[in-house]
Amino acid sequence: VETAEQKARLASAEEKIAALEKAINASTANAAQQDVDAQMLRMELVENVEAVRNESAGKVVGEIKLVDGRVLADAKIQKVDDDMVSVLHSLGVTRLNAKQLPAALSDKFRLGIVASLRPPEEPKAADASQPVASVVSTVESTPPPPELSPAAKDNAAYRETKEKDIKERIAQLSAQITVASGSAALWRRNADDARALHYSAQANGKISSHMAKVGYATRTADILEKQIISARASIQMLQSELNSLSDK
Repeated sequence: VETAEQKARLASAEEKIAALEKAINASTANAAQQDVDAQMLRMELVENVEAVRNESAGKVVGEIKLVDGRVLADAKIQKVDDDMVSVLHSLGVTRLNAKQLPAALSDKFRLGIVASLRPPEEPKAADASQPVASVVSTVESTPPPPELSPAAKDNAAYRETKEKDIKERIAQLSAQITVASGSAALWRRNADDARALHYSAQANGKISSHMAKVGYATRTADILEKQIISARASIQMLQSELNSLSDK
């Protein structure tokens, strides 16, 4: 029979566990939000750089003094890609890389930065089930223990160990689903916000690259939701296995 002191200790321990679990959940949610925010900031930087490049196309800049000492007279920016700048000048057209540009233009166009920050347009098929932006760990259960003989499976100690293992795997998958669900919702909201900004820019006659952000955010949410479906299916299988053990 539990004494009043024992009950108090148990209640205190349960309260501490509940508080710790709440703190862990909050920390996980914050980490997911911070990761999403970081990804969106990268996309925003890419958009700003591309906007500057697009607005520069067709502009006359006069004389350009290159790092190697050459001078391009009557220069006009023809096109700016992520790795090269095409310049129309008095002697023809010259394509310049980042090392050839003067400091002012190099800083303005930031060649190479888009490739370093932009996420892949489409996830590789082999990676379709993998996490995006470290938001959620791979959804897969721990490999089952080696197959035992029927006699061994009837052993009470074995069933108890097996039940504990299954419950732990279910709890792990449930935690992953919670994190993935919250992250997927964040990415959906970010896609909606970016879409609204795109339409607003269009209405004001401005160039917009917000749809790139919409595409990435939507694909990220799609992958997370596929992981959630996979995790729920795994939980159902584990629950069936757990029920079969309880029936014995």
